[in-house]
Amino acid sequence: MKKIFFLIIIIFLTIQAFTQIYVPFAYYDYTDKTEYGEDTLFVFYSDNPDKILNAEHSTLDTSTFTWKRYNKTTETFDSLFTHRDTSFSAIWLDSLYSQGYLNSAIEGLRAEVLNDEDSLELYTAWVISDTFPDFGEIWEENNTCTRLWLAVQSFNLPNYKYYDYRSTPAIPYTIYNNRHVTWEASAQVDIFDDQTLYNFGNIFVGKIGQANEFEVNMPFEDSDYYLTVENEFGNSRGDTIENVLAKGIKAEFNVSKILDDGTSEEYRQDEVNEAMLQVSFENDSKNATQYQWIGYNDSSLIARQEESGLTKDLFITEATEEQKDSVLWESESENPGTGEVPAYRPGKYRVKLISSNVYECSDEKTFRYIKADSSLIDTTKIPNVFTPNGDGKNDYFVLPKENNISGNSGRGIVSMKEIEITIVNRAGELVYQYRGKPEDWEGWNGKVKNGNRDAAEGIYVYIITGMGYDHVKHSGKQNTGFLYLYR
Repeated sequence: MKKIFFLIIIIFLTIQAFTQIYVPFAYYDYTDKTEYGEDTLFVFYSDNPDKILNAEHSTLDTSTFTWKRYNKTTETFDSLFTHRDTSFSAIWLDSLYSQGYLNSAIEGLRAEVLNDEDSLELYTAWVISDTFPDFGEIWEENNTCTRLWLAVQSFNLPNYKYYDYRSTPAIPYTIYNNRHVTWEASAQVDIFDDQTLYNFGNIFVGKIGQANEFEVNMPFEDSDYYLTVENEFGNSRGDTIENVLAKGIKAEFNVSKILDDGTSEEYRQDEVNEAMLQVSFENDSKNATQYQWIGYNDSSLIARQEESGLTKDLFITEATEEQKDSVLWESESENPGTGEVPAYRPGKYRVKLISSNVYECSDEKTFRYIKADSSLIDTTKIPNVFTPNGDGKNDYFVLPKENNISGNSGRGIVSMKEIEITIVNRAGELVYQYRGKPEDWEGWNGKVKNGNRDAAEGIYVYIITGMGYDHVKHSGKQNTGFLYLYR
């Protein structure tokens, strides 16, 4: 009796200590432990020709192998067949399916192994023959200006159920065979959702491109698209659709500020951008072939009115709708030339780009705002010496302005609407004064109060104030300095 009890203990420890059913040469496609932890789960893809299970006694002795199949109805293991007098037993699952021994996509298989010493070991495994359904070819479900949807036929990935047979009743576990989707493109495009197939009943839809009033996420290049669908076990199918036209469009442009020396830098609204402000536009639209640029006036700055045959600037508090849409400049060039874009006076100006293509798709972008700040005087351009001796060289004290600037000399007082220039001698006596438009000022010729008497050689003090195009007076920003007069 003691010998029998000891033998039972040895058998129990043997069952716990050694491996169970195994697959030779790792021919399985996926493996895991069951939820209840004791047994192994093997997954073979349906097209895997090597669906083989092996079993052997832990002693490697010659044994008798009885293979059984789990009966989900009776919750017991039914015998299939027996292999005798062999050191290991191998079964081919495809053969068992073809002979009708197995008929479910997931089967519980047990090997009862009894060696010559009457040591019994029980090995159990759950085996899945995983079939991936064919979803057919990809087609274009929608291809418009604002949507690119690709579709495949609807299909289901089967879930698999196994049981913890140790309990009564047996405890069921379900493997939910989730779908993992990947969309890729041959071109450098951003895919709206590259990991989803949306269920539309009889079809699945991949949303490659999508656009609405808040966001444009469309491919802007023609491309091939590759779909890969993978299940929980890494089993996958894929297909390709070629030469899908990109119809979507995106209007985009950058703004640069043109500097005095003719170079440019990025336009920044947080900087002081002095009038007259010259800017340029670089078109960065996607998938476009036609362009329309519209530069609008400052809607709250100036309304033009003719009065007595003269043009007068009227400053208004609120602009009418018509004035808000008043066009300052237009262009149909891909990139507007500098001759098409006027220099900006002080104010805030919208610029709109409407881009379109041969598919009758269009998009627009509005830049808010080009800001030209209150006009300033470029003090670096104020000379400090002149020689009014009639030799035609440096005969006038004059500031650089629009009609006498050459090369990279800068704007000087071009940005001012009016200037006032006062020149006094060292005793503080008025010698010369000018008030008016900068472009009308010819400069001081060295005469006292515009008369015929020459001012004496020596040092004089100049005081320059101005008024910008926004009617901001620069009286608090007087530019004062010393001027040397030689003859």
